[in-house]
Amino acid sequence: MGPETKWCRVGSNEEAGTEQFLVTDPDGHLARFQTSLGRRLTEVL
Repeated sequence: MGPETKWCRVGSNEEAGTEQFLVTDPDGHLARFQTSLGRRLTEVL
């Protein structure tokens, strides 16, 4: 799986973001690495 960016709503006008990717090691274990992108304001409709 390649790198992906996810934004999740955490309030009525705010989102929290992460960038993540998955790696399988030679033994078959799956590891997920992620970093926070912080929060951003969204438009209220």
